[in-house]
Amino acid sequence: MDILSKYLSIDGIVKEPSQLLIIQELSLLQSHLVALDKREIKFLNISFLKNEQWDNKGMYLWGDVGRGKTFLMDLFFETLDIKNKKRLHFHHLLDEIHEKLKERANLENPIEDIVKSIAKEVKVICFDEFYIEDIADAMILSKLLENIFKHNIYLVITSNSEPSELYKGGLQRELFLPAIDSIKKHLKVINISKGDDHRLRKNKSSSYLMNSDIYHDIKLEEYFKSINGSNYKKDECIIIRGRKIESRYFGDDIIWFDFLTICGDKRSKNDYIDIAKKYKTIIISNVIEMNLGMENEARRFIALIDELYDQNTNLILATNRDYKNLYQGDKLKSEYERTNSRLIEMQDNDYKSELRNNNLK
Repeated sequence: MDILSKYLSIDGIVKEPSQLLIIQELSLLQSHLVALDKREIKFLNISFLKNEQWDNKGMYLWGDVGRGKTFLMDLFFETLDIKNKKRLHFHHLLDEIHEKLKERANLENPIEDIVKSIAKEVKVICFDEFYIEDIADAMILSKLLENIFKHNIYLVITSNSEPSELYKGGLQRELFLPAIDSIKKHLKVINISKGDDHRLRKNKSSSYLMNSDIYHDIKLEEYFKSINGSNYKKDECIIIRGRKIESRYFGDDIIWFDFLTICGDKRSKNDYIDIAKKYKTIIISNVIEMNLGMENEARRFIALIDELYDQNTNLILATNRDYKNLYQGDKLKSEYERTNSRLIEMQDNDYKSELRNNNLK
């Protein structure tokens, strides 16, 4: 089924003109990619593509939270009829690149070597939530994008920010500017129009967010045991990337952390990647309000929710605050809007829809 037919067949969503226009663009990109794939398989002449209406190396789709960017990208990925495609969170890709750079430290151009190896296996990469906050990531991105486009890997990217706003105010941002130029040069940049937050329209369930005053530790313990049974560990550490992380309880597929443990010092987005891969259900208790003095904890909380959302993880969040007001700082307001929107969606029955499950496997 092509992307437009799939989109129109999905019940329960508002078919907005702005989304339909983007679907049309994604359909053109799909046709181009399928034609490229067939050309490679059949060794056809380049004239095979002379009628194709796509002259970029992919798409950069940006807009406010809740506009449907991830949904549209997932729909594109599911209906793209080629084998050499990959869908991942942007920071998973960066994590892989940093690890491979360590392995190639003796090479003159390690990034090009990495991209060459990727290009042998993958022709299209879709990644969600493109944003830069770490100078180490910013420093490698220009060279990474340059080589991705050089080796004809196509990208479909979603972001909350237009390219010119990326890494704004970041340390040594001038070194990141070539990456912005590369995005504008090689990708079709499309803004998805403002409108209602689709996640706010959905019927919410109380399955994921709990109030600590009501669902205190006893209730959480009952919930944990109802999911896991009697085979569990209590007040023991798990080992992630060679480091110990304290837990309240953990079993085969479920784990319970206190907020200050999982979002406190020494935690990183890489920890969250591994935890989300290992556990299907995560309980976080004693989630407190993050004020001006807790920007680091807030940043980790945002990264954690991004990862749990991307891995389609069950989340039980226990707090005595309205989750919409958990963050009271200034620096991360726009980032926390995304977190709010994702927490809303994670309460919805559609969070575990077949579409997202298939795309995130």
